[in-house]
Amino acid sequence: MSHGIRLIVAITALVFASSFVAESQGYVSLIESSDFNRVLHPLLTGSNAGVANADHVATKTTTTMAQSVAVEHPPVPSSIPVHSPDRADTAEKGLSDDAADESPSVRELPHKLQAFFDRVDAAQRSVGPPVHVVQLGDSEVASDAVTMTARDLAAAKYGDGGPGFVLAMKPWPSYSRSKILHSKPEKFRVRSFPRREIKDGHYGPGGVGFEPKGGYSRFMSLRSDIVGKPCVVTFHYLQQPKGGKVSLVAGRNVVAEVSTEGAKLANQHPVDLAACPKSLGFRMMGGGRLRVFGWQIHTKLGGMSWTSIGVNGARYSHLNNYADGAFAKSLGAIKPDLLIFGFGLNVTSYPHGLNKNYESRMQHVFEGLKPLIAKIPCVILGPYPVAAKLKGRWAVSPTLYKVLEIQKRQADRHGCVFVDRFTRLGGADVLSKWRRGRPRILSADNVHLTREGSRQMGEFIFKYLTVEYEKSAARSDK
Repeated sequence: MSHGIRLIVAITALVFASSFVAESQGYVSLIESSDFNRVLHPLLTGSNAGVANADHVATKTTTTMAQSVAVEHPPVPSSIPVHSPDRADTAEKGLSDDAADESPSVRELPHKLQAFFDRVDAAQRSVGPPVHVVQLGDSEVASDAVTMTARDLAAAKYGDGGPGFVLAMKPWPSYSRSKILHSKPEKFRVRSFPRREIKDGHYGPGGVGFEPKGGYSRFMSLRSDIVGKPCVVTFHYLQQPKGGKVSLVAGRNVVAEVSTEGAKLANQHPVDLAACPKSLGFRMMGGGRLRVFGWQIHTKLGGMSWTSIGVNGARYSHLNNYADGAFAKSLGAIKPDLLIFGFGLNVTSYPHGLNKNYESRMQHVFEGLKPLIAKIPCVILGPYPVAAKLKGRWAVSPTLYKVLEIQKRQADRHGCVFVDRFTRLGGADVLSKWRRGRPRILSADNVHLTREGSRQMGEFIFKYLTVEYEKSAARSDK
């Protein structure tokens, strides 16, 4: 038998075996969609496919936005099991089929996200700031487990644009950002917007302010791929009466001195660096008041950055704890190209109903964001399937359906795309599999995602945007 015939036989056997395994597990994997496989793993096509599918990590050179970089491509990941066997007919459509969700927001998707798609196109033709995605949410986002996956996939496909905005220090033990090592907030007060701990309502882009109570400096270590490359680091702080002075330190060098004195408002100080440092921090210079928010770090060589802004326990209503206009101005200061909102996890599992003011408070938040979302596309992620204890058994709480309805309505009202994760990921039918299957998707509380569930949710979000982007490109070519 010739080598070519042996290869064809081997490939046929592998395809048959893969199909059998997928059917025996009783679900359809999103990653099996040819559209998703193509956009997530562009190097799998062509002569390098066999190498990219190897068990070990393979390093390849790929063309990214405005540059060629060496990218580590992990093995092809599995995906969230999205439908039970009795719904296999609809599951086969996957996220690449618009018919999977007939809501008006999804039908209008090309129009609502076109500005973001245009920005991605433009970034591929020129060198400059990276495309900046900003994802906001509650504990689903706070640990960075979901957004880390999306960020890594974006870096692999488009180039590493840097970590985006990160807090100045570690506000709570579970806070982390990939490739950033934060210092603890020793001798600093930590004040976040859900607790309404700052009377003036200025919490900065990350929703957390740090004020010294004996401390005078804090540093972080950068392990990003942009270390050593040209970058811009921007220090975010509160400008206020009797504000003190700080020196900004990159590596071992003082690169700027900043006075925080002035009328009260969230402000920032950018520093252009020829080589991004391995460490970054600030030191107080003398006395005066100080409130620090964080740093924005991005390359000057294009790519994509994916900022994660999440606070444990946060809800849409808590965003009203910002001063009037302060939330929109703080987000605008980090220059997003796309805003993704994902709040609601903390109320969807309530078995006793929803606060009667839930919708009016959410609407008030987006009314305040009008100046920003009039120019920047926005996405509202609906809740994913979670369980609540109802009459002694685990089931979907009626509250989740109400939250879903309200968030859809508000997305349409304010021109945001609504992603109905509950329906797209299988609805109530997947709860048993997510709770008891292997790998388990929901943690022991049946609300929060496991580490594996978070990884797969990050894939889901990135694939959703990428597939729609490629659809837009295909339409423009016609």
